[in-house]
Amino acid sequence: MWDGLTVTTFGGLDFLKTLSSHAGLKFSRDNRWNYLGLVNEPCFEKATGPDPERWGLWLDKRVAPSAECPADPYENETKYPA
Repeated sequence: MWDGLTVTTFGGLDFLKTLSSHAGLKFSRDNRWNYLGLVNEPCFEKATGPDPERWGLWLDKRVAPSAECPADPYENETKYPA
């Protein structure tokens, strides 16, 4: 289904490209709003390279918890088992 959507929309609906901050793409965290109309998740920083923990994808990472950015409540696996 996903491959069909990507082909049908000529790559306009490729979710990995939409979320990626790869340097070769026209859009990234810096201009997602202007280019795609998407709002960035707060408390995340732009990917600077491929992440081996995420299959080499250039996905934004959550910043360390601070006063402005508290810890992600869903990381508590006892409260939110996945």
